[in-house]
Amino acid sequence: MTRAIATKMTLYGIADKVRSPLLAFHGGKDTVSHPDSPGILQKYAGGPVDLRVLPDEKHGCLGKMRREILPKAAEWSRETIAHTV
Repeated sequence: MTRAIATKMTLYGIADKVRSPLLAFHGGKDTVSHPDSPGILQKYAGGPVDLRVLPDEKHGCLGKMRREILPKAAEWSRETIAHTV
């Protein structure tokens, strides 16, 4: 049921409302999110988008969350906030 709902969800009409810098991680083996979601973010977001695809990760990128994603997100946040404040 979750997958059926997720395939109907889309970022069309929503992504363009994002104005702040955006960091997004996407698992290359994600079978839950709509496959077009990463491209929609990059193409339509109203602010800068830093999309990082992790080819071997599934939905949520939980395999690399603590050791890889969280440190990268913290570093990105520090650098991005420093340039926007």
